[in-house]
Amino acid sequence: MWRIYSVHNVMFILRRSTGVALLFYFVAHVITISTALVAGPEAFSSVMATFREPAFRAVEWLIVACIAFHALSGLHLMAAERASVRELKARSAPVAGGAHAD
Repeated sequence: MWRIYSVHNVMFILRRSTGVALLFYFVAHVITISTALVAGPEAFSSVMATFREPAFRAVEWLIVACIAFHALSGLHLMAAERASVRELKARSAPVAGGAHAD
């Protein structure tokens, strides 16, 4: 059974997916940087040499795309939430005579 997703649902799924991908990247980045402290500069140099391979360059571009999408999507979400809060406040603002606007 296929479910038809709205744009909002797809954006939610992509925002969560990029967030999880960025979390995994952050953990991998910390582990990679810690090799210099744990295993020494030679091990760190060999790991960095591995990351200069073309496959890792493609992963770097994918991470940059995830960062850009996640950041812009988050800004869009904050703007939409702010607009909906303003709209709710405007609806519940008292009108002359003490009655609420309906």
